[in-house]
Amino acid sequence: MKLTKQLLFSLFLLLFIASCTDDDSNDSDDGGETVQENPLSGDFFPSNANNEWNYDVENKDNETSETRNSTDRLFVETPTTNTSAFTLDVNDNSVSNGTMSGILTNGSLSKTDLTLSTTGQLAFAVDGLEDINIPYSDAVLYHLDAPDGSELSSFEGTITQEIESFPVTINYTLKTNQVKNWTTIEIDGETYNDVTQSTFVLTIAIDIAITSATIKPVVDEQESLIITNYFGKDIGLIKTEANTAVTPNSDTITLLEGIPGIDTSQIPSNISTKNTQILTSYTVN
Repeated sequence: MKLTKQLLFSLFLLLFIASCTDDDSNDSDDGGETVQENPLSGDFFPSNANNEWNYDVENKDNETSETRNSTDRLFVETPTTNTSAFTLDVNDNSVSNGTMSGILTNGSLSKTDLTLSTTGQLAFAVDGLEDINIPYSDAVLYHLDAPDGSELSSFEGTITQEIESFPVTINYTLKTNQVKNWTTIEIDGETYNDVTQSTFVLTIAIDIAITSATIKPVVDEQESLIITNYFGKDIGLIKTEANTAVTPNSDTITLLEGIPGIDTSQIPSNISTKNTQILTSYTVN
C-alpha cells in the first residue's frame, strides 16, 4: 500500500475545491467602527454579451523551480439581462489554467454596484476518492465599500473520506477579505485607475485515523492557499496570484513509515506552488 505524492496532491485538490463551500456560515463584517478610506463605485466586472478577457498564466513549482506557461480565454457565456446574474466560461468550454478562471467559471456570478459574488456547485472526481459534490452560495469576491482589511465571507466545514482504507478528516476555513481600493496602481508595468484588491485565505487541517484509537495529523492547521485578486473598473479581473503552501506533519509521516505495507517515500516534505494569471487583452461592451 502506497501513500504516494499523487495521493497527497489529490488531498490538496480536494481541499482547494472544498474551500468555496458554505456548509456552516457566510458572514460579512464591516467592523461597525471603520469605513472605506477610498470608496469606489462602478462596474468592476462588465458582463455583457461578447465580453472576453485573455490571460497569460504561469504555474511554478517553488520546490523544483519547474514552470509551465499557458493561456486562458475567459468569456461571458450568459450575459446580464434583466437581473444581476451572469455566467462565464473559459477556453471554449475546456479546462482553466488559471486558478481564478476556475473559480469564476464553476458557478453563476451576481453583482451589485458594490459587490461581486459567486454561487454554484462543484462536481469532480479525484483518483482514490469518492466523487465530490460541493455547493457554495454568495461567496463575496469583492466589496467596494468595505473597509480595508475587513472580512467579507467566512466558511467552515468538514469533509470525510476513506483513502486506501484509512479514514481521513479534512477541516477547513475559507475567508474572503477586502484588502484595498486603489485610485491608481501599477500592475506588471501597466498603470490602472480604480482597482479593488481582495483575497481568499484557505486554512486546512487533515487528520488520518491509523486505528480507531489513533488519530494523527497529516497536515497541521495552516494557511495553505492565499489568492490575491485585482479587479479594475470597466475592465474586470486584471491579475490573480495564487500561492499554495502545504507542509505535512513529519512525525505522522515517520509513524506511517513504521507500518508494514505502507510506502511513504514519495510524500514530499513540502508543497509550494504559485499560479499567476495576468491580463493581456480584453473586449468589453
